Amino acid sequence: MDWWALRDYPRPDPGMARLCPRLWQAWVVGLIAGSMFLLEYDIWVYAGFVAALFLATALIPDSGDSPSPYFMHLAIPFFAVKGVHEGGGWTAISFYWAFFFLPLADFVVGVDTFNKRDAEYKVLRERKWFRIASWIFLPAQLALLAYGCHAVNTIPLTPLEFFGFVVSVAVYTGGIGITLSHELVHKSNRIEQWLGRAMCVMISYGHFYVEHNRGHHKLVATDEDPATARFGESFYSFLPRCVVGSFASAWRLETDRLRDRNLPFYHNEMLWYWVASSCLCALLTAMFGPLTIPLFVGQSLIGIFFFESVNYVEHYGLERKRDEQGRTEPVGFEHSWDAPHRLTNMVLFKLQRHGDHHVNSTRRYQTLRAEPSRSPQLPLGYPGCILLALFPPLWRAVMDKRVLKLRSNNHPGRAWRHGPPS
Repeated sequence: MDWWALRDYPRPDPGMARLCPRLWQAWVVGLIAGSMFLLEYDIWVYAGFVAALFLATALIPDSGDSPSPYFMHLAIPFFAVKGVHEGGGWTAISFYWAFFFLPLADFVVGVDTFNKRDAEYKVLRERKWFRIASWIFLPAQLALLAYGCHAVNTIPLTPLEFFGFVVSVAVYTGGIGITLSHELVHKSNRIEQWLGRAMCVMISYGHFYVEHNRGHHKLVATDEDPATARFGESFYSFLPRCVVGSFASAWRLETDRLRDRNLPFYHNEMLWYWVASSCLCALLTAMFGPLTIPLFVGQSLIGIFFFESVNYVEHYGLERKRDEQGRTEPVGFEHSWDAPHRLTNMVLFKLQRHGDHHVNSTRRYQTLRAEPSRSPQLPLGYPGCILLALFPPLWRAVMDKRVLKLRSNNHPGRAWRHGPPS
């Protein structure tokens, strides 16, 4: 496989597998405690400590049994806190961590593609601490948002420092927040669904719940899906088409639901998501001051930007076939790009095992399978690919040849809606 990584981890032997949970528990406690208690130290000491802890994961085997790595997100808000107090370019510290450090760390830490046995996954699925790792994100998200509102109203910041801090907040509230919302809104448990919706409300993107479940999963890899990037389409062309199209799709889905059930307009979920986001912004403004408004709006817009950049990467150039009767083939593993990079799969709750998610959308993140023989593979984890996508010539130089090779190998002679025939 053409992954940009130094190593592919094998399944740990049974003796080491029993030790893994202890090692990961010690690691995550050290990361969170260090991120919090080293805030008063020099920024280079702080950044060096964080970098060393993340790179140290290359030395810890992962059997997939430990929920501890998925609590690492609790350290990330402290990066933004450190950055805003340091000032200058450091206000964007979370951006540097996500889009420069993580791709490099992915290369060093490597990939893992082994799966557990089905019986082991059945046990893993029921383990509560994996769920708690996702549930606890909402209070952490709210705490960072509240702290951010306090900070911008009390700490003198230049416009560039303000923008950098907003980006750092959005890395957590949007970049990781919608990832976890995405995990929870697929679950049948109503409490988890509401947690997922609340995470979206905090970045003013509540309609994601409507469109993603009822639109994207049905239409992925077709021209009717606004969240599928077409072959040759740049991210900057995709972004407005996706944002506007997803909103229009969600509105259409809701109006159809109200009509079919003969419900009045105020049952439209999207209206209540707008109300909830507006009320949250108003409440935070009343509590902390007027600069809350640009912070709240800014982290929402940038969070949406981060999220839709993930959508761009996940399905770029992939198409489902239509037969002569206009029927579309079922969604398969081949309609999503996977990335087996171990570190970012921990940061993003295995979102990068995306093919399995689309085929088995209710599976919990800890039970998603790696399918390198069936899902097309990205050379980098999602953060690294997003960075490439921001520079369309680089993105196309890396990805177009992969799409064309995939098409010629799997479907020789087929005509495609976008791009040359294979």
